[in-house]
Amino acid sequence: MELANERVSTPARSLTSSAGRRHASKVDCNSELRHWVLHVIREADRVRDTKKRARFLNLLKDLQKRP
Repeated sequence: MELANERVSTPARSLTSSAGRRHASKVDCNSELRHWVLHVIREADRVRDTKKRARFLNLLKDLQKRP
């Protein structure tokens, strides 16, 4: 089967170029999780929930051990 040298339609080009951009901007999930855990700890401090704060501090310590 011979492939014809045809131009790719504009919508297809747009879709493939945007897909390439999405992969290039990956977010570091570990830092996002750390940020969220810190937010929960601050919120637990604000409402004076010591049990919740302690649980999330332990989680934060575990996250900091990982590279």
